[in-house]
Amino acid sequence: MKNSFPKRFLAAALLAVTVLAALTACVTVGPNEGDTSEITQGATEEVTKSYKPKNVPDDLNYDGREFTVMTFGETTVVWFDVDWSAVEETAEDINDGVYRRTARVESELGIKVVPELGGVKGSGEPLKKSVLANDSLYDIAFINVRSAGALSQEECLYDLHDLDQLEIEAEWWDQNCVKDMSIYNMLFMLTGDIEIMYKKSIGVTLFNKVMAKDYQLPDLYELVDDKEWTIYKIAEYGFDVSEDINNDDKWTKDDTYGYLFYSDVSALGVIAAEASFCEKNEDDLPEITFFSDRTVEALDAWFEVLLNGTLSYSDNNENVLKPMFINGQALFDYNEFHAVEQLRQMETDFGILPIPMLDEDQEGYHHSINPHVGSVMVVPYDNDDLEFTAWVTDSLGAASKNILTPKYYDAYLKWKSTRDDESKDVIDLILATIRYDLGYMYDYGGLSDLTLRMTQSKKTNVASEYTKIESAAQDALEKAIDKYFALDF
Repeated sequence: MKNSFPKRFLAAALLAVTVLAALTACVTVGPNEGDTSEITQGATEEVTKSYKPKNVPDDLNYDGREFTVMTFGETTVVWFDVDWSAVEETAEDINDGVYRRTARVESELGIKVVPELGGVKGSGEPLKKSVLANDSLYDIAFINVRSAGALSQEECLYDLHDLDQLEIEAEWWDQNCVKDMSIYNMLFMLTGDIEIMYKKSIGVTLFNKVMAKDYQLPDLYELVDDKEWTIYKIAEYGFDVSEDINNDDKWTKDDTYGYLFYSDVSALGVIAAEASFCEKNEDDLPEITFFSDRTVEALDAWFEVLLNGTLSYSDNNENVLKPMFINGQALFDYNEFHAVEQLRQMETDFGILPIPMLDEDQEGYHHSINPHVGSVMVVPYDNDDLEFTAWVTDSLGAASKNILTPKYYDAYLKWKSTRDDESKDVIDLILATIRYDLGYMYDYGGLSDLTLRMTQSKKTNVASEYTKIESAAQDALEKAIDKYFALDF
């Protein structure tokens, strides 16, 4: 049973007729993009330009000193360490990139990098326990964003500006993270080339290339380039594909849909629309900006897609949605980058697109990591040698940009998984346009999880639902700010 294209989306689609400038003129480019000539080589090559820290002395040698890294703890899902656990080369690209990166820095500085498993899914509890006991177990640690946010208010983490030798402005650190994640001009966490874990959690759109061809859709990559890839396109093309396979008028996991999604996509829809949960004022302090005309417009558009049972299907169990996409039961699929790794078994070719914009008047595309599991690097407050930590960390970051990032870009995601040059360009775009919205990252008083709960409960009145948590959100934000004011470093 086919479905008619709703009038609202048809009207919106008819407005989208102007062909805009090429991608280089219309998307927001971030510092992680770097010199693109370095990330378009073969999988066996390393970059031709060598990144090197400016502050690290050329003759530095620590005579075998250990550098201990707390990593993501073991788990049977997807959130296990991939950045530090390589012990030998295995001809698996990411493993070998990690091994070569670490071995190079160990040789150059005369150190031994020692990974130690931390909390499952990046929990900060093992780190907190170590700091409170003043055990000095870890030089740096990788934990999830919300754990890092909590520990930053409890004098458990260093303000990274206190590491005088750390090159925070360097190209191997994501400068979007540097800008967005500072609070009161303090910075407690970083992301960048030194790790892959945070990239695994970035929300993206996957699409079935065979279905797109069969239904004679326009070139979706050109839509991205021309800045015409909006939420309305998911509806326009998705309704053509949706079908009640057995004509029983019951839309289930056995039918075909335009869009598969997990509930947190609505939060990413807000960010992608250039709305925000929080923005920072002139004092570098977050203020709640969620309830705005732009947010309401964005959520109204997304809810029309997500809550239409003949267009979209949701199940927060990936063991339901993943087989559906693999079986060709959806044109579009909202997921995170880690899913690309898991879809190698898919016989049908698929491609990668950004999270769609709300409209074509935007500055560009915007993305986000998942704050529940997205990884950040922190320095524990019981670390007793900040110079050593800064020099080794920057050396690892630079070596990662030289070795690990090209392996990630070319060998792992692009060549083996997406199998097409157009998706390569989209991946570059996505990684360059990450926003770290503090309101979404920290969920003050349930602020960021509000959209998830609304999606799950199918409640669409933004004003009514926000009113229920407004006081708690503002109170939580003010308490967090007070804690930062009270830090005694």
